[in-house]
Order: sequence, then C-alpha cells, then structure tokens
Amino acid sequence: MAKAYHHLTRDERCHIDMMKESGESGAAIARRLGRDPSTISRELTRNASRRDPSSGEPTRNAGQRDYDFAQADRLAAERRSAASAQPRDPGAVGRGRREAGPAVESGTRTPAP
Repeated sequence: MAKAYHHLTRDERCHIDMMKESGESGAAIARRLGRDPSTISRELTRNASRRDPSSGEPTRNAGQRDYDFAQADRLAAERRSAASAQPRDPGAVGRGRREAGPAVESGTRTPAP
C-alpha cells in the first residue's frame, strides 16, 4: 500500500533550512527527516530565492539559491489557500472520480465485440 501524502510542516521546513545552511545535501536532509529525496528537492527548488553573492540582494537571474523556512511556510500556506478557494467541478475526472457514463444494471452488460 502506498504511503499517505502529507504536507511538510513548519518544523520540517525549519530543519531543512538549518541542515541546508550547515551544508547537508538534499538526500541527507531527506534521510534525516524520513522523506523522499524528491520532496526535499521540490521544496528547495520551489521556495528558494536567488540572491546576488556580492550584495545579498534578491535577483532573478544570477546568484546562489537561498532557502528561508519562514518564507517557504508562508508561500505554501498561500498556495493551499488559493487552491482551496478554487471552485470544484463536480463532473471532473481524476483523483479517484470515475467518468460518468450510462447507467448499467447488474448482469445486463453486453460483451465487447
């Protein structure tokens, strides 16, 4: 059976920040937190800002990626809030929903040609 999906907690983000600051790799962080390495990689990529090495100012083009757990937690909360504000389509297919089709009574299905 597959593991249940759980969002990273603020505490886990804080640990990621401290371990990344101390020079640990994403794989080492994942092992210590008991998470899949891809989860940590996505977290670091999604929530890292770029900083200019000389000035420390944020930039979009060059520099070193910098992870801040408080900013990451705030951005994650904003994404969750935005996603839950979206109206759901009751006829949507996916995430365990079956495509609606004609009702078939039990035992009345015809064999496929």
